[in-house]
Amino acid sequence: MEKRPPYLKWIVTGAIITLIPLQIFAYFTGFKQLVPIGTSLGSVIYLIIKINQHKKDTAE
Repeated sequence: MEKRPPYLKWIVTGAIITLIPLQIFAYFTGFKQLVPIGTSLGSVIYLIIKINQHKKDTAE
């Protein structure tokens, strides 16, 4: 049986990567409502990128 890719780890990593710059941006501009939206978008985008990389790696 094939092992499942670590989707949860990728989601959390993507959220953390986008959270830090968004927090800094929100602190200086005052757009605090952007942080949750941007973090969830960042985690989804990161997840899509990682899934595509994983498909390429397993196809070879």
